[in-house]
Order: sequence, then structure tokens, then C-alpha cells
Amino acid sequence: MSKLTGLLRESYNPHAFDGFSPTDSFVWGTAGALIWMSQLAYETDDPGKIRSVLADWGMRLAGDDVISGKPAAALPMASTEAIVASGRGATILAFAGTEPLSLPQWLRNLRFRAGAASTAKGFQEAFDAVEKKILPLISARAAADGAVFVTGHSLGGALAVIAAHVLQSNRIEVAGVYTYGMPRPGDKAFADGIYDPALGPRTYRLVHGADVVATVAPSELGSRHVGRLLRCRSGTRFDPATLSQVPGPDDPHFVANTVQRVADVLSNPRSAIASFAERATLVTRIIIGQTPAHGRPAWVAALVETLPPEIRDHLPDSYINALDAGPL
Repeated sequence: MSKLTGLLRESYNPHAFDGFSPTDSFVWGTAGALIWMSQLAYETDDPGKIRSVLADWGMRLAGDDVISGKPAAALPMASTEAIVASGRGATILAFAGTEPLSLPQWLRNLRFRAGAASTAKGFQEAFDAVEKKILPLISARAAADGAVFVTGHSLGGALAVIAAHVLQSNRIEVAGVYTYGMPRPGDKAFADGIYDPALGPRTYRLVHGADVVATVAPSELGSRHVGRLLRCRSGTRFDPATLSQVPGPDDPHFVANTVQRVADVLSNPRSAIASFAERATLVTRIIIGQTPAHGRPAWVAALVETLPPEIRDHLPDSYINALDAGPL
């Protein structure tokens, strides 16, 4: 379990799937359910925990175990991890995302040279490592369990997009793709010519606050986002009414966001200092037990609060809170 992305068993919301609906339209309850499923995908080192949480949600782990594969790449890549869950009229494929403390996965995220189908080479290699395990399992479960959904947070979101494209290309209908803090998965040819015409209208890309991962790879280098965009400011809730009506928005942009962050600090240094002091007080309160640790050991929760907003806003529990999916 990652120190920053794993949660204690008791922190998982047993009612996460109460609002889930197996439809291709954007559903608030489905968005909340699938951020929890994306969170659960980080727990692949503990299949028993995954089975226990899924049982709370009225679901079960499809197949015998979690899905894992080692990318065949020159760089020292970490494994690609995913789970397939069945129940509630759906089959859900969820990919684990970026571990902030794992250098190999960050290296994978930086390999943005175009690969197959104009997708980022590192992401494509990561999916290729598990494709032969996923396709037959999804094909078998979809026939028995209904609508197919694909989801993931961070790197997992990019893998979800590539997986959805591959499933659709293999005549496995995908009802919906929900991603959270996803980096750009490919180039303009992939976004405009391949992915969005087929899956863009039912791909929902959520971006919370200053999340830096959603700004890479820079669009200035030719990379493009896919699907329909839903954004919210740091510390606020997503508003479904602001979901883009059509695929195509490419926000947020790396250069523009970086410039804006620097400008904000320079234009209001007192606010930046006050924010730092407030954060230091919060860290102290967590350490001494006066403020809840929200599903983590106290020292880990304190560490999270020392991270810059670009990373804090990226963590999956920030998305859980922004979707009011509780109880964090």
C-alpha cells in the first residue's frame, strides 16, 4: 500500500455505490462510486482487503486475483496494476495510478513520445503489459454482468482511456469512462481522430484544483486530452452543471498554470505566508491528535499536508471530498 494513496480499511465508505447507475450518461453517484473504485485499485498488494471492500459495495472481484504485469521497457518500470469488479449490473475495470513516492512510475509518466495509435509510449507499454489478461476477462464478464465501465486516477486514468479504446476496438461496448487527475494520454491525432469520435461523449475527465498531473504532458509539445471536462477549484465541490457538453477541452495547461501560480504568489506574498503558517498549524494539530488523520496514520496525514497544493489536490482523497463521496 502506498503511504500517500493507500487508506485504512475502516476509511472505505460502505455506501460508495448507493448512487451508482450503469448508464452511459454522466451520473453524480457513478462519479462518486468510481473514484472510490479508483482508490481501491491502489490496494492491489492486499487482495483480501479488496474483496472485503467490494463485498460492502455489493460487488465481487472478477477472476481469481488482481491483475498485474511488468512493462517490457528499457527503464526500470514498476508493475501495471488493475482490478476487475462485477456487480450492480456492471463490470468495472479500474487501474492503479501514480504512486507519488515511486520513482519508476514517475519515469513512466514522463515517457510521452508517441507510441501505438498515437498514445504516449510509456502509457501504451504499461497497458500492453496487462492487455492479454484484461481482454478475455472483460469479454466474459461483460456478457454476464452488463455495462462495462473503465476508470482510474492519475496514471490510471490514462490507462483507462487506452483500455477503453482497445476494448471498443475489440467490439466490447464501453458504457462510460471516468478519470480523475489524468495526464494527457496521447497526441492530437489520437484525441481528435481516434478516441473522441467513438468514446469522447461518454468519457468524463475530472480535474480538481491545482492538480499538476492533469497539466502534463504539456500541450505545447503536441499532447492532447480526451473526453468531456469537469473542473472545480481547490477545496470546493464539482458542479455537474459545468461539465463540458462535448469532448475537446484541453485544460489545464502546464505553462499557463505554472505562470499563474507564480503570479499569484508574487502578487500576494502575505497570503502565501499566511497559507504556509495555517498549514504548519494543521500539521501540528494532526501530529498531536487534535485533527483527524482522515484514513491514514497521523504521520502520513501530516506529511500530506506539507505537500504543495499541486500534489495535495492530485491525491485521490481530494477527489473523493470534491465529489462529496465521504466519509473522508
